[in-house]
Amino acid sequence: MLILQSAFRSVLNEGSKLQRVAQIMKPGTDTRAFYGRGLRVCMLVRNDVANDPRVTRHAETLGAHGFRVTVACTASPRTLAKEKRANYEIVRVGEHLGLALESVAVRTGPRSVLRILVRMAQMITVHFALFRAARKTGAHVYCANDLDTLLIGVLAAGSDGYLAYDSHELWADMLIGVPEFVKRTLRVYERLLIKRANAVMTVNELIGQVLASRYSVRSPIEIIYNCPSQGRRQVSK
Repeated sequence: MLILQSAFRSVLNEGSKLQRVAQIMKPGTDTRAFYGRGLRVCMLVRNDVANDPRVTRHAETLGAHGFRVTVACTASPRTLAKEKRANYEIVRVGEHLGLALESVAVRTGPRSVLRILVRMAQMITVHFALFRAARKTGAHVYCANDLDTLLIGVLAAGSDGYLAYDSHELWADMLIGVPEFVKRTLRVYERLLIKRANAVMTVNELIGQVLASRYSVRSPIEIIYNCPSQGRRQVSK
């Protein structure tokens, strides 16, 4: 139900996220950077951003307010390695070995050991490529979209950057045909990594409440709807 409620919303108004991004910066940061002086933001996502309205609207809004935004994402046969849009740029990686491994995986049996090993190799390859692309941006703030980029965001931010985590859904819970122990392992993984985020946001109150309760998130979780609304709400555990 949580995933369906999120999917029914389509267009994102991300303006309210700007204030939260400002709040997670270091004390003493020159606030003029928030008004067109080029503060760098790197957004991480595991798709080609050809059809991701939440990520693109977020990038457009930040770029329109003077941030220098780079979206680091994965490549696909239908996309270019680099793309410049009105208020941000896109860097796509993993287009060679990652796609080759994908072609091998789809030809193996769905439950074969080879398929599992190929998928793991593909994941490691793409994650490393995304990490390298993210670090090249020299961003002040990294925004990890969903659990499958959260580790990359943590590593890219390191000790001197800041990390925002945008959880579009209950990622582990939505997996179909996956053993329960794998889902439990992913929840432990998310619990460990989410504590490294300086800010956490999601798409509705229900998911926000689950995240806050499940992972004991200390700071309020920002609720930013996938719809043209000016409203802004917070959820505490």
